[in-house]
Amino acid sequence: MLVGILTSDQTRHKALASYIRHMGYDVFLVQERSKVHDYKEEIAKYFVDVKEVEDSLFSGDKWNIDIDNTISLDKGHINEVPPEMKQLLECDVVVVFGSSLIKGELFQKLSTKKVINLHMGISPEYIGSACNFWAMYDDNLQYVGGTIQTLSEKVDSGEILKYSYPEDTGKSFNPIFFAMDAVKSTIIDTVDVLRNLDSYFNKSITQNPNRLIRHSKISDFNVEAVNNFSLKKFNLENLQLRTYLDGEK
Repeated sequence: MLVGILTSDQTRHKALASYIRHMGYDVFLVQERSKVHDYKEEIAKYFVDVKEVEDSLFSGDKWNIDIDNTISLDKGHINEVPPEMKQLLECDVVVVFGSSLIKGELFQKLSTKKVINLHMGISPEYIGSACNFWAMYDDNLQYVGGTIQTLSEKVDSGEILKYSYPEDTGKSFNPIFFAMDAVKSTIIDTVDVLRNLDSYFNKSITQNPNRLIRHSKISDFNVEAVNNFSLKKFNLENLQLRTYLDGEK
């Protein structure tokens, strides 16, 4: 099986391609180059902490395989469907994680294929940007995780295939580690979905938009939010309220 991966170029995004390759799949990787941001000091420090945790969780050989069959494009250029992306449209299945919003011609071309979208957050409760941050901000640890879903034109609204959750934490709780561990669990669960693709697609569940708690925007993530987050105390008992699909857990 040839797996096309449409993603970004951060460590966690490269780890997805590496892990799928490690598990025996051929991979064609389309990687968007991240934009450089001029963050305010408090936000920059937050992302330094995120990067440190990210690098620690995705160390080791299986997370760091170089993918020979790789192309890199500027952010947003994927929707122009440049010729070098032709092989993506010939893949048996496509996995999308952290790319620009797919729309227009590219969405139409991918809609004829089986496409898996990895949403970092539990939807339909949390959709948009930095969902796991906002779930913790709202004292909803039960909604920290990943939703493996089908691709949709509307953001994070595809058919649900599987929920993924970080491992239960002990007495020492690090929210940044917890959120990044959700990414790791989602990547690992993606391989299970690939192995049982038809079964997952046949049992997919339509999202109920009435369950929405927060649709977060990039602009919501500001200095005030980061400062408030750094002072939070977390109720770990809420982890018992997690949502599972039939056959999970």
